[in-house]
Amino acid sequence: MTAMNKELVQPLSNAEFFFNNSDKSNATNEELMEGLKKFVWDFGKVPIKNGSKPRKIMLTLKNIGGVPAEWRFKMPNDSEILMEKWADPGEPSTEQAFETHILNKKIFVIEPKTGSLAPGEQVDCAVLYYPKEVMKHHLNVFF
Repeated sequence: MTAMNKELVQPLSNAEFFFNNSDKSNATNEELMEGLKKFVWDFGKVPIKNGSKPRKIMLTLKNIGGVPAEWRFKMPNDSEILMEKWADPGEPSTEQAFETHILNKKIFVIEPKTGSLAPGEQVDCAVLYYPKEVMKHHLNVFF
């Protein structure tokens, strides 16, 4: 978390600026992710029998700046466009199918996903991992 904290206080890189303005771009997710730093959160092994409780990581977000700040965790499907029933999206890649499986089963949940903070304000966010099958799960989530 220390590395992530150090990164979050830095000015935006060109890749981060490009990603933040991706709604004005036709770039693919792979193109948008180029140059972005990745941070891995390992939830460890979690028993799944008898409907075990989720593993939880709590994050405290604090606005240390002098102006209001909006924030958002962006899940991979947050920017999907609903397709007409007649449209053929083609076959998903193995990674896309795995990602869709994780999203549909709600294996990772973030609460709350969006918000705004006045200068000096802070909020706690929960990142929950609900393993529902025996396998290794991963998901790209953007902040």
